[in-house]
Amino acid sequence: MNAKFLFIGSLNDFLNYKQKGKTLEVTFSGNPGIKDIIESLGVPHVEIQLIKVNSIPVDFSYHIRNTDKVEIFPFSSGVVPSEKDRPSFILDVHLGKLARYLRMMGFDSMYRNDFSDPELVTLSCKENRILLTRDIGILKHGCLRYGYWVRATVALEQAKEVASHYNLCTSVLPFSLCMECNSSLLKVNKSQIEEKIPPLTRKYYDSYSQCVNCHKIYWQGSHFERMNNLLKQICPQLN
Repeated sequence: MNAKFLFIGSLNDFLNYKQKGKTLEVTFSGNPGIKDIIESLGVPHVEIQLIKVNSIPVDFSYHIRNTDKVEIFPFSSGVVPSEKDRPSFILDVHLGKLARYLRMMGFDSMYRNDFSDPELVTLSCKENRILLTRDIGILKHGCLRYGYWVRATVALEQAKEVASHYNLCTSVLPFSLCMECNSSLLKVNKSQIEEKIPPLTRKYYDSYSQCVNCHKIYWQGSHFERMNNLLKQICPQLN
């Protein structure tokens, strides 16, 4: 028995160059689930918005039949947990710089450089966090509802890609989160932290924020200008 599969748009990113844009003929026996066949072809379920079989929409519970013609469509923009006001993320061990950019934009982004794959999946499922990864395989885990394979390999381009895919630039809250530990920043009086500020900084700056968790101190020095310029590169509409 066989069925024909056609992947639309960005889903072709997961196929090899000989398969891209082509109708793929899949031979099978029995009555396999459509999700299993799609993922065996390399495409993770979390990147799929719509499946049509013989022009009729179906879900992942559908079982393939002989001569079925299947079309698989991607999300035009990323799906986020509907119960959250703002998307939150968890990132794999390869995406530390991207995590810092997302935090700079004000988006809750959980990251550790020693996260195991099971930990990433468990936390994503438990806390409804979008799993961002460079590992396609992890996105095929059955419990995952929200996830995205980051195509770019350079951190700034990754930030632009994720911001575009999830339409983040309309709701940035710049410099509201600690870039080190992802906790909230609060304004503090200079007098409260004076002994912790370098002498020249203390002399020239009067406005400070501090992380509620790791207590890192932030001020609007030259580093702030650099970050602000990076933010405008990620979201040009902020210029």
